[in-house]
Amino acid sequence: YNHISMVQENFIMMGFDWNQLEPELRIPKLIKWFDTPKYEKTIAIWPMAGSGQDIRRSPSLKWYWDLIYKIGKELSEYKIFVFGHPNDFYIQNSIKVNNYNHLDFLEQIKMTLGCSLMVGTDAGSSLIFGAFGMPQISLLCPWNAMHTSNFTALEPMNSNNISLVGIPTCNEINQEIVLEKIKLLI
Repeated sequence: YNHISMVQENFIMMGFDWNQLEPELRIPKLIKWFDTPKYEKTIAIWPMAGSGQDIRRSPSLKWYWDLIYKIGKELSEYKIFVFGHPNDFYIQNSIKVNNYNHLDFLEQIKMTLGCSLMVGTDAGSSLIFGAFGMPQISLLCPWNAMHTSNFTALEPMNSNNISLVGIPTCNEINQEIVLEKIKLLI
């Protein structure tokens, strides 16, 4: 991760010669084979990586409360849907926040794809939405041992992604900047 991206490493491990691949073939792509509902003016948040087991990869509950408060002040017409693993912390600090981490994973994927954009970490869910090309903001930090450079190595390959890096943790990511990027993507 200090030298190449996770996506590049996966392609190499699968036996592809990264340097021989056309640029468009380097981006993972998924195609919807299912119907998705449409939720106008809705922001999906996948707050944690590692199924709620590793807080080092994610902002804290307080950080999310602060972000949701700022979204509520500046984007009051937007609702927030929170997804993830049942082990993730429970975020519901207003009537505009609905928590759906009790649903099965595919149902959460379908609902998220119907939202305006998603905010997530370096979790597998972010990679899935990246492969669908969904507008997203990735919250990253150098949580791996000896991770000293190339801090976006774990970001999804997605032209609709904006990655923000906090050092040493995701809590260092300024919520005002996240809010600015949300406005840019919606």
